[in-house]
Amino acid sequence: MAAAPSRTHVLGLFRSLLRQAGRMEDYNFRSYAQRRVTMAFQEGRALSGEDAAREYQEGLKNLDMLKRQVLISHLYPSKRSVMETEPHKAPTLG
Repeated sequence: MAAAPSRTHVLGLFRSLLRQAGRMEDYNFRSYAQRRVTMAFQEGRALSGEDAAREYQEGLKNLDMLKRQVLISHLYPSKRSVMETEPHKAPTLG
């Protein structure tokens, strides 16, 4: 039986996922990823115990997948969307 992750770990995962989602080049993919991360964490808010541990591990897998998708989006950039008023700049680490 796996222990539930701490609140600090869960919030760290949430911030990491949002940060990676914000680095997507394409507006549509970026907004979808940010929306999906937020919705997934809202849905999982009431989880505890083994369910929370399982979802946390799934979140870590999704973070790795999102990192790969961000890398691919930078290798093959798309044109700027009409929804974007300014060119997208990836957030800096700091």
